[in-house]
Amino acid sequence: MKAKSFFKGPGIWIVVVIAMLLVAFATLAPGGAARIDTDKGLALLADNGKVEQAKIFDGENRVDLVLKDSLQVDGQDKGKSVQFFFVDARAADVVKAVTSAKPANGYTDQPIESNWFSGLLSLLIPVILLGALFWFLMTRMQGGGSKIMQFGKSKA
Repeated sequence: MKAKSFFKGPGIWIVVVIAMLLVAFATLAPGGAARIDTDKGLALLADNGKVEQAKIFDGENRVDLVLKDSLQVDGQDKGKSVQFFFVDARAADVVKAVTSAKPANGYTDQPIESNWFSGLLSLLIPVILLGALFWFLMTRMQGGGSKIMQFGKSKA
């Protein structure tokens, strides 16, 4: 493939879109907190004085902990910000552990927040798809050339 034809066709635009998506995912990806096992997170909460702040995320079943000192797990430094995940069945135990730990800077929870835009899209996308299908079928029923779907043309 010649470079000239690559830059004239859609190939360059596909590469540009993929590059933009990679940059967007890299910059918007959540990060900063090291992931630890649930039992290690609950042990940190049970050991009073190690947790400075805690935040419980309801929709993700996740707890983010800010520790007073860096955490060492298997010789690796996990830093002061760690997170762990839990299942719904352990939610009551996790909340009890967070409240009994009494972090120095307190604890909070983040309930599920619904986005109005995603709700609107979930309603509009099926309507648009059905409308496009209806429009496609109506244009094919008018009759015409030698296409596969010529069910509107009279053969009499």
